[in-house]
Amino acid sequence: MVFTEGVVLLRRVWPRIARNILEGEDADWRRSLTKIFIPAPLCFVVGDEDLLLMAERTPGVESLILFGSSGITRRGFAKALLYWRNVTHLGVGERDLSLWRMTMDIEFLEEIGKSCPKLATLEISSSTRLETDAARVIVRSVPKLMTLRLEYVKVFKGAIKFIISNSPELKVIQLRSCDLRFENFPPSSASYRFSFDWTRKGDSEEWCFHYCSAFVTDDIEHKVEFPVSDDYDRWIH
Repeated sequence: MVFTEGVVLLRRVWPRIARNILEGEDADWRRSLTKIFIPAPLCFVVGDEDLLLMAERTPGVESLILFGSSGITRRGFAKALLYWRNVTHLGVGERDLSLWRMTMDIEFLEEIGKSCPKLATLEISSSTRLETDAARVIVRSVPKLMTLRLEYVKVFKGAIKFIISNSPELKVIQLRSCDLRFENFPPSSASYRFSFDWTRKGDSEEWCFHYCSAFVTDDIEHKVEFPVSDDYDRWIH
């Protein structure tokens, strides 16, 4: 009840707040902005008009984080990106608040490819699945990809292998609290979430692995130490 009332209040006051910031008399500082961060809680209030208003007034943005994006449509996203062509770092979050959403939002990824020619860092924070179809779109849409950061994503091994094999400029892959999945095998009965980094050795095809942490959930989530599980070993190698 309190949460709902808070959302209603935020929706009521947000348009006035946004326009006071973006349509005030002194516009010079807005044009010099290079970073915009929209946190997940604002997904309830930020829509297409808000995003376009920001984009029109901040053409110099290079780092754009849209973790609150469920109120934004593909068409609205595409219009805004026309003004943000200098973006080199893009982060996207949940596009659907439904607990049953399974696949990554390929439509948003396709729009990225049309409007962000300089994009080098892609960050995805979402409880969806990264499978081969989405991997193909990432490779096609972000040809200059150097850093890929995934958080809370169900990551399929075939998808990661495809991205590595087809992204010649890719140097770093970061996984944070991700599930590791296989295309032809059911997920493990235990619920593991892994965090680790991969870095490419120079311009070679060799990658260095940096283990960070793993958590398993039974009744209570707790950290587990290496070695973690057979599934983990098969996925990594």
